[in-house]
Amino acid sequence: SRNINKRLWLSADAYWDWGGETTLNGIEQDDAVNTVRLGVGMGLRTWKGGQLILNTERAVRENEG
Repeated sequence: SRNINKRLWLSADAYWDWGGETTLNGIEQDDAVNTVRLGVGMGLRTWKGGQLILNTERAVRENEG
């Protein structure tokens, strides 16, 4: 992230989600998550003690299923 001035900041984000496979009656379902996401964000201090935050992200790689 980068502070532009005292009221505004910008950020670039990268996420990797891995895991979360489910089982049914003890049998693995081969549905584990493996996702790469990229995003950007912005925050603006609008009043004392509060700020407006906007963020967006998009999956750029994810497994089938």
